[in-house]
Amino acid sequence: MLRPELKDMEKEVLRLSAKGYTMHEIANQIHRSFDTVKVYRKHLFEKLGVDNISEAICYVMNSKLL
Repeated sequence: MLRPELKDMEKEVLRLSAKGYTMHEIANQIHRSFDTVKVYRKHLFEKLGVDNISEAICYVMNSKLL
């Protein structure tokens, strides 16, 4: 099975989400808008085949993508 290729900003959104940051906090941390963070998350969910951030975090941790 092919491993999904995650962009650096998508990985950063995942890292910060795993640390418990909210989407607003992530946006401030990475100097992007809230809507941009939403787009990063949407792309992550599509690439990983998951429905929410908890599933995404579990997926990347189990797959050692982070």
